[in-house]
Amino acid sequence: MLLHRTLAVVSALLLFVPLNRAAELDPYLPEDTESVLNINVRQFLDSELVKKNLLELAQEALRGNDQVQDVLNDLGFDPFKDLDRIVIARPVSTEKDRGLVIVHGRFDVAKFKAKAEQVAKDESEYLKIHKVLGGKQLLYEVNHPDLDDPLFVAIVGRDTLLASPGKDYIIAALKKSGKETKPALKNKKFQALLEKVDARQSLSLAAVATPDIAKAIDKAPGDIKNTIDKIQALAGGLTISDEIKLELAATTKNTQDAKELSDSAKAGLNLVLGFTAPLAQNADSPKAELIVEIIKALRVTNKAETVFIKGRISSDLIEDALKKKDK
Repeated sequence: MLLHRTLAVVSALLLFVPLNRAAELDPYLPEDTESVLNINVRQFLDSELVKKNLLELAQEALRGNDQVQDVLNDLGFDPFKDLDRIVIARPVSTEKDRGLVIVHGRFDVAKFKAKAEQVAKDESEYLKIHKVLGGKQLLYEVNHPDLDDPLFVAIVGRDTLLASPGKDYIIAALKKSGKETKPALKNKKFQALLEKVDARQSLSLAAVATPDIAKAIDKAPGDIKNTIDKIQALAGGLTISDEIKLELAATTKNTQDAKELSDSAKAGLNLVLGFTAPLAQNADSPKAELIVEIIKALRVTNKAETVFIKGRISSDLIEDALKKKDK
């Protein structure tokens, strides 16, 4: 049974994920959550590496898009100042309308409401406004040509925005607004795993194998499919400060699968290294040189049913590559 097997491998992964203080789970997490991607936007933007090398370029790119800039001005929202964290939560499901995106930051509720009312009036085919929970909350139904299905959005006070393809997810999350109750996930093993993942990282994730993943890799080449299929649970993340630090742990069904996955990962890294190393000798190939150094910095190990990938990339290495690119 998929559920029993999932719980078993998550239990194994709990033994090996680096122990940090118990993380506080996002209060709006859906009860059926079994995969979480956490993007710590504030930590990323405040990191020395990003501020020194990427922040100004990103700001200039945004200022150069007049259409997006006009919308942001109307909303009174600056993503570089007002956006803190994005959490993407999903259950083990093949249904497309499952899951919730939770955005934390600072939102001018009055301006968001005014902009929504304007769009709903002028372009009603794209946006509809519904009153929910006895008229106490507003729910925005977005119907965009690029979307196969509607997207439902709601603003919870001044610090949280919710989005989901499932209306029921938004309603359930809105009911939690203002309450001090901690989230209680149905999958207690996954909750225990999630509480060990360090949300202070720039990017962190925790997930278990899902039918969606199995379906997505079903048409992949045999070797790739067999390799990915061995992964039953995944946890870890990426931290960007004055360097880049990677810590990732993947649990398999058994120790043999862990060894084979570890060997496959090492072989893959060596293959890429063998291909890019000659290119790195060319002074005009800073990207190849950076890739080589990144691969050399990665370490793949396995213990029992778990495979670990760890690595550190120094700021000097990244900055040297960026300088060579600009020349």
